[in-house]
Amino acid sequence: MKEDIFAWLGLGGAKQEEEKPDTNRAAAALMTEVMAVDNDWHDLEVQRIEELLQTSLGLPQSEAAEIVAEVLELQKKRHDLFQFTSSINEHYSQLEKFELLKNLWKVAYADGRVDAYEEHIIRRLADLIHMPHNQFIKAKIDARQH
Repeated sequence: MKEDIFAWLGLGGAKQEEEKPDTNRAAAALMTEVMAVDNDWHDLEVQRIEELLQTSLGLPQSEAAEIVAEVLELQKKRHDLFQFTSSINEHYSQLEKFELLKNLWKVAYADGRVDAYEEHIIRRLADLIHMPHNQFIKAKIDARQH
């Protein structure tokens, strides 16, 4: 099962070591974790994730929708955050991590309120991508204002 995830992200095998992991999918997977943590999935949240993939990562709408559909299926089956956060840590700068953190907050705000479970998972993800608490708070404030 773990090998399947690593292969999907491009992290396994000698041939795949040469390829860059798909950080777009890793970022989308983290966003879907925020959406799913309260067991109350809204179409607004799914749309917000697709929009964020388009605006933040420059993906075309069709590719963003495809990635979201893939990670939603994966999210239903597995909840191992390490493979996603390790990919982010390996390939994202601190600024890119901050933007991802801000996007996680935007997903949480998509339905008009932030659930305690959503805040908890974002705090956990911030720790896993090595973001300090002041950046966690700044990202929350920035996301709320947009």
